[in-house]
Amino acid sequence: MSSKVDETLQIVSNLQTQFDKLPKGSVGENSEFQETESFEKENEKMIEKLSETLKEVKPFLNKEEVKNGKKNSPHKVNSASYMFGASVDTSYSSSSDLSGESDLVLLDRPDPPANRAWCSDENEPVLTVNLVNYIKPTAVSYQHFKWNGTVPHGSPRVFDVFACLDFYCEKTELLISNCEYKSSGQIQEQIYQIPSHSKTKSIGKVQFRFLKNHGNVKKTCVSLVRVYRESEVIPKMREDQKDKNGRPCSNLRNDYHNSPFYYDKVSKF
Repeated sequence: MSSKVDETLQIVSNLQTQFDKLPKGSVGENSEFQETESFEKENEKMIEKLSETLKEVKPFLNKEEVKNGKKNSPHKVNSASYMFGASVDTSYSSSSDLSGESDLVLLDRPDPPANRAWCSDENEPVLTVNLVNYIKPTAVSYQHFKWNGTVPHGSPRVFDVFACLDFYCEKTELLISNCEYKSSGQIQEQIYQIPSHSKTKSIGKVQFRFLKNHGNVKKTCVSLVRVYRESEVIPKMREDQKDKNGRPCSNLRNDYHNSPFYYDKVSKF
């Protein structure tokens, strides 16, 4: 099962690479309409492939650990995983280079791509995450794209994580402070345990507040964050919702950001 997961995640990575190579930006209104249609058809094929691949991704469990949909002992589940339904709350997050694609910072994969990081020029940027469901978190983690020897400049160095106690994150409670992403050990994902004596109740939203970055540069680039909880239930993969015409909503979202002319004239109707 492990080899199947690795194989599937590699396919996801390859598809992401193909997505990155697709042309982006607005399109001329009349003269390039046919080019836009061609791009849209190619885009739909790519999204369908990605959706099919995501359906094959399974939680990281061994077959012998699973009985009737449950594990024998608690399993560490990433409740900030996009594939399980988590999302970035852009209304309460700092502005980012990943305009319209902020959820990529939650796309759980072994090696996040270097060119798809959530980057912000703001001083001490904030990333707010809508979790899969209400949980009592046990740990958080950060993983930068693959590096050797020294963590790249711009990657988070020190950050705090807060629980949002209301929808607008006006009331917050500190979960863990001074999490430091270190070069020692060359460990890509570094996990920070939330103190067991924490009195925080079940929460549905958290904020990562990045205080310092490596190199003390202006831009902070975040590759992948996780929020862990323990559960005996195997999580279900997210299912793409569809519009009134039966088209996946991800198609419309992609049109809006990558093909605005097609979205305005065709897609949204």
